[in-house]
Amino acid sequence: MSLTRIANIGLIPVGEQKISLSGTQQTAINTTCRAADVVVFSVETANVRVGFGASATYPTATTGVLYVANTTNWITGFNRTSMCRFARVTGAPVVNIAAFRYVGQ
Repeated sequence: MSLTRIANIGLIPVGEQKISLSGTQQTAINTTCRAADVVVFSVETANVRVGFGASATYPTATTGVLYVANTTNWITGFNRTSMCRFARVTGAPVVNIAAFRYVGQ
């Protein structure tokens, strides 16, 4: 499979965050990164699940969208709320986040 590269024009960095997950904690994107329209995050070491809180259900080890270790992922159209949360599946995953907003937003 070939790698598709996407260039988003007109993005301004607004913040970065590193989340180290353990136990059953669920961690939200911080207030600085919530100013973003686009969130890019990498998952290191172990798998995580992400919940977007649309139904007031936050992720657990068995619920939420699965993102596998050693991948980079994009969320476009981020809604700037604390409802996006990360939870570990197993191990001790680390999530590194880079947040961007569009020029003029």
